[in-house]
Amino acid sequence: MRVFRHAMTTLLAFAAVACDQSTQVHERSHPAHSDSAAQVIGAVDGEGIKLADAERVVALELYDLEMQRFRLLRGVTEAKLMAGLDAGGNRDRVAEIRLNPPMPPRLKIPSNPERARPEGAFPIEVVVFCNLESAHCVRSQEQLSRILPMFAGVTQYSDRDLILPFHRHARLAAEAGYCALEQGKYWQYRDLMFAGSGVPDRERIFRAIRASGLDITRFQGCLESGSNGAKLDSDARLARFFGVNAVPAVFVNGLYAGLNPEPAHLIWLIEKELNRLGVDSPRLINARLQSREPLQLIAMIHAADPGQGMAMLAPKASPGSAGFYREGDALGAELTLRRVTTGRIELLKQGVAEWLDFNNRLESTAPLSGSEQEAELDPKDQAVLNHPHRGVPVFLDRTEVLVRMTDINALEASLETVAMTAGGYHLLRIADIQPGSLYELLGLETGDVIVLVNEQPMHEGDTPLWNALQSDDEVRLRVMRRGGMAHHYTYRFQE
Repeated sequence: MRVFRHAMTTLLAFAAVACDQSTQVHERSHPAHSDSAAQVIGAVDGEGIKLADAERVVALELYDLEMQRFRLLRGVTEAKLMAGLDAGGNRDRVAEIRLNPPMPPRLKIPSNPERARPEGAFPIEVVVFCNLESAHCVRSQEQLSRILPMFAGVTQYSDRDLILPFHRHARLAAEAGYCALEQGKYWQYRDLMFAGSGVPDRERIFRAIRASGLDITRFQGCLESGSNGAKLDSDARLARFFGVNAVPAVFVNGLYAGLNPEPAHLIWLIEKELNRLGVDSPRLINARLQSREPLQLIAMIHAADPGQGMAMLAPKASPGSAGFYREGDALGAELTLRRVTTGRIELLKQGVAEWLDFNNRLESTAPLSGSEQEAELDPKDQAVLNHPHRGVPVFLDRTEVLVRMTDINALEASLETVAMTAGGYHLLRIADIQPGSLYELLGLETGDVIVLVNEQPMHEGDTPLWNALQSDDEVRLRVMRRGGMAHHYTYRFQE
């Protein structure tokens, strides 16, 4: 099992560093095990390994498993709530979800003030173990760039490096970061590296350095000296001590948010901490501006706990293309779903909060005639109306689906990889849709990237779509289209 894959090596490493880091312990206790925490479960040359040490090593991965269970339960709950909303015609409907994530363990991670922004003291510190070669870290930074502005003034971000063996250039890039720090340009360099593409080799590093305005001669001398390697090794030891063995590992005031956590989960943890500390959340301050975004609020799932709400939205030009979005989800390049509150939602657009309610919709929701459609809609919007699959369940004939799946090799030949990854594998884009194909039946379009199938990633390493269409009662797709809003498809079968 994944939970135990690094346990032995980490325990052996612990024997060497336990004395120096004995004060860095979990705050979350386990009463059932408290009496046996001192139990010796192994020894190396007579030096004992305690049960508490072993539990600390696997605590994070056990929490990852708890979160997997939570996501499965949430998926079932949300599906039932959505079905209830659909039964009411998807108009001005509100449901409530009462399922909340499990509380994570809290670690006492030392602060890293020299690589923290903004400078100063803040009630919330978000610490991320990452490196500049990881595609998952790039994605995590994109999410954090949407979430942290919601909490401006109360949140600080800091970096810690975790270089993994298969990231060949990450150590060089990280050492370069410390050399940039010596000249006060760390964040400029780091942001340029995350914004770039390709492996962070020497050529790419120096491009970022020149763009950051550093003294090249001084930088090169620092880099060649290798003087900052000890700082990277210290971060690696700290990661091993706490059982962090993958990136990006995110912590909120020491609370483990997980590996590349969902935006909604980060929001939930930050709000929990602000409430515990008695600090007012800037995200909960009501927006005063009515949004002028061309969006229509159709239904919502309200949650008592922050970060767990969802909203069903559709572009005004295409009311049939509704999809559900969680708090923290991106709705466009500069637009984020800030929160779902009673009777309305709030958006964050370029740092400005706006609100949208059920009244912000088209003047008329009556179907347009064919001539009106042709006059007012471009071909892409017309295609949307012809396939109102997004978020609204569509019933399919299982036999017809199976007939169009007889040649799965041909279906997979129509898929091509894209630069984005999930689980270390490249996502897949539909490069070609033939008339009468399965993709056409599902209402998909050329260029669509299928991100999730029933909450499972679809990529070059695993294509769960085929099994889901053959055996599942309901199939949910999350599709990324033309770099815009995500599209949600739901299919049910009539046998």
